[in-house]
Amino acid sequence: MYRLRQRSIRNGEILSFLRNKAREENGTITITEYIGKAAEVNIPPTIKGKSITSIGNSAFDKCTSLTSITIPDSVTSIGECAFWACTSLTSITIPDSVTSIGVCAFEGCKSLTSITYKGRQYSLDEIYDAIENQ
Repeated sequence: MYRLRQRSIRNGEILSFLRNKAREENGTITITEYIGKAAEVNIPPTIKGKSITSIGNSAFDKCTSLTSITIPDSVTSIGECAFWACTSLTSITIPDSVTSIGVCAFEGCKSLTSITYKGRQYSLDEIYDAIENQ
């Protein structure tokens, strides 16, 4: 596990992905913990040249300042309780590359009203079935 400070520039705006913890395994990266306070987080597709393929269990839990997150196409799985109690999270776009979402991944996200997956809007109840039945 190691810490990384990284900033992404998008449309002239700096979106911080500050002090995240990640685990390298088999040449890929799993985000294991986010310790930032940013409202908008843009997960980069790579860290130090290694693909980010997973958002680990409880990686963003209780990030109450988080309102939106961009997940790269390199991610294939979202762990259990990954976004648990992100009470300000209003929308998320899940890339087509994601093939599994752990139980309770969005539990307690009381502001989450928009989940987009494969170009279609889903409710919180529907998203698990949509990914499982793809």
